Amino acid sequence: MLQAYNPFIGSIVDSTLITLNQTMRNSVFFNRTDPKFGIEFNFQRTGSKALLNNGLELRENTFGNHRIRWSPGDKFTLSGETRNGRKISEAEYFSTRNYRITYFDWEPKIAYQPGPVFRASLGFARSIKRNSPELGSEVSESNSLSAELKYNVASKGSFQSIFKVTDISFNGNQNTPVAFEMQEGLRTGRNFTWNLSYQRTLSNNMQLSISYDGRKSPDVKTVHVGNVQVRVFF
Repeated sequence: MLQAYNPFIGSIVDSTLITLNQTMRNSVFFNRTDPKFGIEFNFQRTGSKALLNNGLELRENTFGNHRIRWSPGDKFTLSGETRNGRKISEAEYFSTRNYRITYFDWEPKIAYQPGPVFRASLGFARSIKRNSPELGSEVSESNSLSAELKYNVASKGSFQSIFKVTDISFNGNQNTPVAFEMQEGLRTGRNFTWNLSYQRTLSNNMQLSISYDGRKSPDVKTVHVGNVQVRVFF
């Protein structure tokens, strides 16, 4: 009887559950606010289960995350991040949506910030993902290089730009939910993504936001997405 009131008990594959959303996060850190050096360890688990028109569907993501940063001077910051986890998807009537992916991500980054207004960073990321042998044995490997610029003036607003080049190798069918998940919406080969965003406070209770996103993948036309938003605070 008492198990029904324990928030830490509740298997997402329990046949008696129809709808479920759960999130658990644990963090251990050292020198979190220190500007020179810090380490952080995280463990997170998220899961959802829902009864849809086409049957039950469940998703789960469990991973461990490790971060370390070091500032050798007043202007440069070196950081590194790793993530090791597993993603699960199960659909009752659509077997193509079923996968059990284990993944490992590694991302070092260097940032240059001469003052409070301008910041530039350069990063590299490598990701390896493998689907279970029972559900296809697909393997995806990606390497990406990214550059980021930030300019922030309190009275004039903030501007941010990100440009990323990603090379992906994948040994499975491109047009499947598994491929979409393992390649994060991109395609096999060299992909280019970029983002420009600008935000400014027009008055004490009004804020303007403008953003533009672009993506170019092999054998696919360039995708452009723009967004303009005005917020009024009462």
